[in-house]
Amino acid sequence: MREYLFLFFDSLAFIVSCLGVLIIIYGVVFAIYHLIFEIAGQAHRARGLNVDHIRMEFGRNIILALEFIVAADIIETVLEPDYYDIGLLAALVIMRVVLSYFLNKELISLTPPERSKLR
Repeated sequence: MREYLFLFFDSLAFIVSCLGVLIIIYGVVFAIYHLIFEIAGQAHRARGLNVDHIRMEFGRNIILALEFIVAADIIETVLEPDYYDIGLLAALVIMRVVLSYFLNKELISLTPPERSKLR
């Protein structure tokens, strides 16, 4: 019974980690797609190139993906705790906190009309 639970949670950690990677891939594809249309569009000639909304969305995708990866690492650390996994988990949590902090700081620095465009 114990082996089945271990196998289940190990598989769950793998699936959650894969979801995090898929979210990153989605974010990259989304950013590239919108960046190409922003560059190719006619509107940027009159108002300049505006990539703030692309950067914000990409940052949100990275933060969401890191949350999934941290969740997967927590599951793996509970199953087989060792110092390497705990250090990796701490590094991921710190990276997520720093990214969240600077993304929120950037969102706050935008004017209210710009903020409403990003939602």
